[in-house]
Amino acid sequence: MLGYEYAITNCGASGTTMMRNGNLPYWNTQQYTNSLNSSPDIVIIMLGSNDSNPSNWPIQTNYIPDYESLINQYRNLPSHPRVYLNTLLTVYSNGNFGITDPIVTGQLCPIIRQIARRRKATAH
Repeated sequence: MLGYEYAITNCGASGTTMMRNGNLPYWNTQQYTNSLNSSPDIVIIMLGSNDSNPSNWPIQTNYIPDYESLINQYRNLPSHPRVYLNTLLTVYSNGNFGITDPIVTGQLCPIIRQIARRRKATAH
């Protein structure tokens, strides 16, 4: 869809959290380091479902500042990429790692849209 001018780099890390104090922070992964070193023109962020699990949700107040910090990390790269924020997928089964849809789409998706408005990013 982007055309031949773009090379797509997948720097996703399954099971990671947005929050730096989460049980498996994206910030500590090789994928994160690779993403910073890739000189991106466009960055698409989709993190948060794992932040909603019972071991992470008690520290949810860290979610917004950590998300905004991640956006800043990318925007301050020499390539000055456009940043897009993806809202999270609906959780159809309850019980997988304690992740439930009322928290994911009921609370986190509105937070992501709020961050996008405040940080002038695009949310989808």
